[in-house]
Amino acid sequence: MYDPDTMDRNLAIGDAGEALFRYWFETNCSGLDDLVLEQFGYNPEGIIADEEKKEMLKEHEDAPDFALFDRNEYEQQGVEADPLVGISINTQKSWYDMDNGPGAKLSYDSEVLDHTDWGCYTCPRGESCYEGEHQNLWYNEYNISNDYRLFVEEYGVDVIMVSIISTTPYNVRRKFKSDEEMFDACYRYLNRGTEALSKQSVVDFLDYLAFDQRYSSRSQPREEEVVFVRRSDILDRLEDEVFHVTQSSVGGFRAVACVDSDMVTGEDGLIETLAAFSDYSPDQLPPDWYANQAPDDLGSEDES
Repeated sequence: MYDPDTMDRNLAIGDAGEALFRYWFETNCSGLDDLVLEQFGYNPEGIIADEEKKEMLKEHEDAPDFALFDRNEYEQQGVEADPLVGISINTQKSWYDMDNGPGAKLSYDSEVLDHTDWGCYTCPRGESCYEGEHQNLWYNEYNISNDYRLFVEEYGVDVIMVSIISTTPYNVRRKFKSDEEMFDACYRYLNRGTEALSKQSVVDFLDYLAFDQRYSSRSQPREEEVVFVRRSDILDRLEDEVFHVTQSSVGGFRAVACVDSDMVTGEDGLIETLAAFSDYSPDQLPPDWYANQAPDDLGSEDES
């Protein structure tokens, strides 16, 4: 089963990270009224059996987490509309280095570490990273080489790979893993955005997502670092020292694309990149904008 022993279900780190990105988008890219941000990838509701999960992953194998659409086309064609760009969301508690790789920090020159033709110890930046001179983003290599490749081939548009450097998604999962109402609130907001604010639980969820809970007056917003790199830029620089395929011990052993921080662009660049698809200029809303967005009948109907 999918998260069988807890009420985690989809209130896992990934879903919390995607909800955080939607909140970031609606806070920093307000006013781009000719655009629609829609959840696009594998995101089932509830507990999913293994076989069903496998089939759903196959069905959505070419899907990043979100896609940006032209509003007119999306309203006319719905899911049949062609996306303007794909957006994948990656969450990290912090920037990674060799400490996050299996076996790293034992001894850089150790003969005991029998590495093959890939891994941190074959990276051109390996020794300097070992000394703590680099900080990196890690992306699932299979997503880049397969899933996003299929998306690009299908739609002819790039994938923006967003990373959120924050402990918030991990805190959300830990706090609400046995809270069915907050799981539901996360799922509603992730999929429906501001339309989900008709339920008080969604507003409460955003309070936790957006604000440091040591301050009940919404005086201290949480701080996240939001950065991105285009998939096409990674492919253009496969031979550069800023990129390397290694092995992750975070979340299970898997091949990851390790991208040096020198290659990524920050939050302002992401706003500018997304706004380039619009005829309007973006506005930035106050962090608690959602508090006054809900209708007067807050929490009444809306069970869909």
